[in-house]
Amino acid sequence: MSVKIYAAAKINLFLEVLGKIEDSYYHNVCSVMQSVELCDILNIDFNKKPNSVVLKGNRFESIVRKKNTSYRAATFFLEKLKHHPGITISCNKNIPVGTGLGGGSADAAATLLGLNKLFANTFSKQKLHEIAKKVGSDVPFCLEGGCYLVRGTGENLKKIDSEFRAFFVIVKPDYSTSTKKAYELLDKKRFKIRSFKSILKAIKSNNIKLVSTNLYNKFEHILINNKIKKIKKELKNFGAINSLMTGTGSAIYGLFDSEDRAIFAKNRLKKIYNEVFFVKNINYSNLIEF
Repeated sequence: MSVKIYAAAKINLFLEVLGKIEDSYYHNVCSVMQSVELCDILNIDFNKKPNSVVLKGNRFESIVRKKNTSYRAATFFLEKLKHHPGITISCNKNIPVGTGLGGGSADAAATLLGLNKLFANTFSKQKLHEIAKKVGSDVPFCLEGGCYLVRGTGENLKKIDSEFRAFFVIVKPDYSTSTKKAYELLDKKRFKIRSFKSILKAIKSNNIKLVSTNLYNKFEHILINNKIKKIKKELKNFGAINSLMTGTGSAIYGLFDSEDRAIFAKNRLKKIYNEVFFVKNINYSNLIEF
């Protein structure tokens, strides 16, 4: 028996960093995260080597095992079983790495959910969340998916009930960013704290134009450069009502109120950049098939 999981990327509609938590590497954040259609596809199956975790797939095997989020998630999960058959995780990666789209976190969450299905729902959702927190701060959100207000170090989740629907064009420039270095840069600066209340109100009212005026990412203060400025300008020139970097970058998305304009923009930008995606927002993070 094997399990197939579609692990969805996320974008940040709002991202505020409230400060570093004393005597730790973690930061207190406030974010509105939204799942989008861009997905990695994972297949999880048993293998013949007991207690093993084998990784396969494009842009997946090359990641150092101890840093691979799926490997870490599987290890934490399987440690609680003590003895288990060998597991093989195959991943077709479509979400670009080092972009702020949460591909690693999505893969980790999908691994936890897939393993739980494979082992007949051994653990409760609460237990999966406990494991997820050990893997990474965005993994708890990726266990749920949809649109959430995320606070603390990623463990405090509040679902945003809304009929909000939008179209996005995501552009990855020709470089990736380091989350660790981005936070280190931010720690050296001081900026005014932005409230999340306006964008929350806009989303709940399904007002896409109001959402667009309240998009915010603190990391744009320190990571903005000429390449990002150029992409943001191009997105707006092709019809986006606003644009924003997601996470710590390097990906930038444009928010569109028209599917036709978004597809037009994607087609034009594909002539300039190698990785451009047209996506819609979705109300889930993982789809599982047997």
